[in-house]
Amino acid sequence: SSKAQETEERLKTLAEELEAEPPPLGSRLDTFLEKEIFAQVEQNMSTAYRELAASLQSAVQIFRRKAARNLSEHPDWMKVRNTILKAEELFRTACDQKGLTPQEAERLRETEQQHRAKQAALQAKQAERDALHKKQPDILTLLNELAECWREETREREHLLEEIVSSDTMPLTEEGKSIVQTTLIFSGNREAFLKAWGELSPDRRKTVGRIWDDYDHAAGRNNIGEKLFEAFRLAVQQDDSKEGEDSSKEIQKRHKPGNPVQWLELNLNDPDRLPTLVREYLTEILAVKHEKPDKWFNLLKMRIPDTADLTLLRSDGTHAGSFAQDDLSIGQKNTAILSLLLARGNGPVLIDQPENELDSEFLFRELVPMFRKAKMQRQLIIVTHNANIPVNADSELVYALEARNGHGLCRSQGGLDRSEVTRSVLDILEGSEEAFRRRKEKYHF
Repeated sequence: SSKAQETEERLKTLAEELEAEPPPLGSRLDTFLEKEIFAQVEQNMSTAYRELAASLQSAVQIFRRKAARNLSEHPDWMKVRNTILKAEELFRTACDQKGLTPQEAERLRETEQQHRAKQAALQAKQAERDALHKKQPDILTLLNELAECWREETREREHLLEEIVSSDTMPLTEEGKSIVQTTLIFSGNREAFLKAWGELSPDRRKTVGRIWDDYDHAAGRNNIGEKLFEAFRLAVQQDDSKEGEDSSKEIQKRHKPGNPVQWLELNLNDPDRLPTLVREYLTEILAVKHEKPDKWFNLLKMRIPDTADLTLLRSDGTHAGSFAQDDLSIGQKNTAILSLLLARGNGPVLIDQPENELDSEFLFRELVPMFRKAKMQRQLIIVTHNANIPVNADSELVYALEARNGHGLCRSQGGLDRSEVTRSVLDILEGSEEAFRRRKEKYHF
């Protein structure tokens, strides 16, 4: 009933506003072009406003009669009214018993309604949060996906290395193998991990702090970081082996760690799989995780660099040595790196004295053929003191330099078909034509 009355009052107010004639144009009509038309428009609009006001007044009367028929003129209205009056009386009695005024009781009812509305909103938010939580993968799943991205990155690097090693310009052994063999180890940089792990170290005055990483050199590799790294590397090798034997989806779905801390997280619920030293200090390790959560999380998502090893083969296919075993001479290391460098790309390369630390036989048998192949695909600029390189590698342009007053000056330039260039090569690289002839005689050619 009160709502109907409010509606009726709003309509009556609007009708009264419309009934008032809109402001006339008055004397401004004289300034208008075609003022007779605008005068007629003004008169018509005034009439329209009055007709609209009359229609609203009529509508208010119709609305009032219909509201009355539905309320006070309804045959059951007195029964409803008596029920309402009785309820109001009971409400006042209840308020008196509680020591409340009707206004206070009404405010309590409104407060209760507000509380229920807020409770419903809270439940809706809780349901929304639960739904989002179900959609969000757990931390181990996310870490597994991150580790798989790292593994894919390593596989791409392996593929690139394979392309380089099998390049046409890569020198081969007598059996047709590339003289450089490469190995890429996923997340294999031990030093990088130990450095990051050391930043989590607890108090170095405590035993766990001293054996946390390689802080105590007397302990050697018998420290927590080393044991974690070794366990992680073993797990990677086992995963790679299982992938090779079985490529099923179940194998692919299994959580595979990307670094030693991820491996530790995956095995916290199975302490028997942990190395003895890690298991012995597990309580202290978990305390560090709790005390330094940000650093621990950063280490969880840290990409440990891959490590690469190069193995150099001799022409007969025998093993000359490798970088990892550190049994290659400086010259042999340079040869291995040069082989990879020249096997990919077509841009110019500047090489300074590649003959250093190499014997002449190795230089002639390994480096010279490499240069001859590579120069067909790219420009090589080589600084050398060894005649084998410009002569036997078929240099197309020679700059013969000599030192004068502390400065390098060009003595001659051009191809070896020019006599002055040949003379310069003999003098500078061979010691002179006389020196070359004497060596020839000594060799009994």
